[in-house]
Amino acid sequence: MSPKKLTRRAAVASFTSCVLATFFARASSRAAAVHDTVRLRVRDIRVDVGPLIEQSGEPTASWVREALSAQLAKTFAGRMAPADRGAATLAVRIDSVTLGAGGLDREDDAMDSMTGVVTVAGGVSFPMRATAVYAPIGDDDPDWRRATQRRIAALAESFVGWLSRESSL
Repeated sequence: MSPKKLTRRAAVASFTSCVLATFFARASSRAAAVHDTVRLRVRDIRVDVGPLIEQSGEPTASWVREALSAQLAKTFAGRMAPADRGAATLAVRIDSVTLGAGGLDREDDAMDSMTGVVTVAGGVSFPMRATAVYAPIGDDDPDWRRATQRRIAALAESFVGWLSRESSL
């Protein structure tokens, strides 16, 4: 092989590498820009625990509303746009909360779950379910209310965590 051919091949390979690198860099930056603009902007967040009141009653429903509202506000704070008429309302309806057996007076961990429906812009709805493992701690026995609130807070965190990873949001 002559040195000229080797040099020509090296030049073509180098040029091709530069073109491909530029192409992929631009494609990547365009994809990132599209992803940022596609992210849902939220005008308002609403939490409905009506069905939960029928299932579990008070104070459980109030604890769920408080924990979920706080977690949603924290997680979606960067997307809030209350003055933007084009932004969506994020509505979360909680249908049931199940606090599994275990914990409190037992030594075993308990599996808790929360189910509901999330509705976003244009009335697009999808079901959501989250679970959390509850491991009892020493001061739970005398104060079941605090233990229950901690369990509900863990469920709210799990629920919103799954919601924030939802591809349509």
